[in-house]
Amino acid sequence: MLTAGRGEGAQAQILAQIDSAEIRSVTLHDNAGALGLDTSWVSELERYSVVEAVTGIGRTVDVTISANEDGTRVSASDIYTTWLPAVGHAFPTQTMKHPTSALASRGALQTLGFEHDTGVVRVVSGGEDIVIRGPIELPDSLSFLANSVIIPHNADESAPISSLVITTAHAEDVPLTLEIVSSYLTGHSPDDYSLESSTDLVNVREAVKGELTRNNYVSVLISLGVAAALAMTLVWAVALLKRRDFGRRRALGASRRMIIGLVTGQMLLLATVASINGTVIGVLVLAFAKVPYPTIRFSLALIIAMTVLSTLASIVPALWAGNRDPLTELRVP
Repeated sequence: MLTAGRGEGAQAQILAQIDSAEIRSVTLHDNAGALGLDTSWVSELERYSVVEAVTGIGRTVDVTISANEDGTRVSASDIYTTWLPAVGHAFPTQTMKHPTSALASRGALQTLGFEHDTGVVRVVSGGEDIVIRGPIELPDSLSFLANSVIIPHNADESAPISSLVITTAHAEDVPLTLEIVSSYLTGHSPDDYSLESSTDLVNVREAVKGELTRNNYVSVLISLGVAAALAMTLVWAVALLKRRDFGRRRALGASRRMIIGLVTGQMLLLATVASINGTVIGVLVLAFAKVPYPTIRFSLALIIAMTVLSTLASIVPALWAGNRDPLTELRVP
């Protein structure tokens, strides 16, 4: 556990750092409206099981603080999505009679100088007022909007959009999602759109995962091999020390199968208790040392593997003990 377990924990930690939503994204840009993208694409692409979320990006304008139109400018974008309620944000009601409601990233709030996370900004070109009602934590796939004002809309609204950001469920789903999006672009010239993905980063992730998995497999196999060897040595030593006891049992009517079952059953009980205790102690040591420790799934798999292999390793000495002649064994001094 202190070797293989630490390796597995380090692997999970490394993969978690590079397996962000940013690496799981596919972005489609509509060049000059040639594709005719609209919000119907959001619900259409969300039907696929490999897709986790879809965000449509509509109008993007420059805004500045309403009280000082010569102040620092930030961008404001209309986004159409369904994931806002899942992260604790409601869709602000947009009506013709009231100013547009929006949310803003921490970077935009800091740039605009809104210390209390609320304020009013004005569109530079059109003079439209937009009320910022609070901050928003954007997912990694929308990191390019990290210094922007976000005007959220429900994806059910019918509106044109200029870009789509598709986040896949897993990093390995990026190539398939890229093929799905490409299938909707059949008949359009490559000049009509720009399709971006993190395929290269996914390939790097898979290469890193493969190398880490290979190294961890070596540690696991060594640990299991040592456990099996120790189990066989221990059982054989016990069988040698208890030769007279086994001979006496055979003389009193115990069958070969009973002796084999007795030896392997003792090892099964011992291996189960020892593997559980060893795993718990190993995880606690790694946790107190503040180093990566394995997941519950890996720990359970290692406990089962240790127990099964140790029990199987005890079969050879158990067969030896069960097939000895009882009269010969009783003469052992």
